[in-house]
Amino acid sequence: MNLRPWRLLTTLFLASLAHAASFAQPIDREKALQIVHATSMLAYWQKAPMSLLMYCGRMYPPTGTPAQAEYIKWQKRNAEINSQVDKMLAAFAPLIGKYMKKTPDELQVYMTKATDEEVITPLEKNLSPAERARHCGDFGSLLSQMLSDELVRPRVNIALETLKPYEKRVPTLVADPKHAF
Repeated sequence: MNLRPWRLLTTLFLASLAHAASFAQPIDREKALQIVHATSMLAYWQKAPMSLLMYCGRMYPPTGTPAQAEYIKWQKRNAEINSQVDKMLAAFAPLIGKYMKKTPDELQVYMTKATDEEVITPLEKNLSPAERARHCGDFGSLLSQMLSDELVRPRVNIALETLKPYEKRVPTLVADPKHAF
């Protein structure tokens, strides 16, 4: 599957920047793009496993308990990177929320819905009900495919590195929108 987890968030975030009349100076578009791509990738990593778990449990109830066990295994196996992702998203959420004019709760709901769309829509479009049931029945394999060490994890690591130089500047950017990146 060709997943572009940052597409929807990027489009809406940049649209909100273009219409943010409250900014005295425009925000450097290239840096804003880097930040939004990175935060979108982190949001995908954080939310996709739960999105898959909820989908499989809702659509194929017999897979629910085994899928939960696989989800817990995945969480434990990825505890270190999950902690880094959670920390970085917590740092950048106020900035992204402010530019998108969303409260923290609204931003979480928005990111969850965007991730659901990126994760579930391709499953429903590209796989038959029998194939989806088979994938949900082998939830560990589904997680490995959707969050692969070869494709997604390197992007998450790059996203973390991309955001690191801006992390300390977030409070300033949130407090005073006149500051450019």
